[in-house]
Amino acid sequence: MSTRKMIHTTAFDRLSTRNNRKLKQTRREIAAEAARIMATQAQNNFRLAKQKAAESLGIRTRVALPSNVEVEAALREYQGFYGGTQHLNHIQKLREIATRVMRGTPRSNWYYSIMWTYARHGTVKPG
Repeated sequence: MSTRKMIHTTAFDRLSTRNNRKLKQTRREIAAEAARIMATQAQNNFRLAKQKAAESLGIRTRVALPSNVEVEAALREYQGFYGGTQHLNHIQKLREIATRVMRGTPRSNWYYSIMWTYARHGTVKPG
């Protein structure tokens, strides 16, 4: 009989089943929290959302963070729970209204550029 060296393809392969389950649960928790952060705080960067989620849950960031696909799935689930496409359409309509209002606002206002950016992209984070 020939002996073959076991090849580990992922970090999960090297872990015991118990640790594997615990790590998967941790990844799901981080993904859910990152989805909440992305949905409620206009965060578009997956990496920053995952790091912030891990920090808010008190989990070390050295733990394997969930993939963007996992976070995106959790985000869709979160959005589905809170209105799904209907909610997204409502937000889009609000942004269109804000854009029209900004077009009628004198550009000399100090907040004009900030509000314009938010209305068009929804990317400005509150101070």
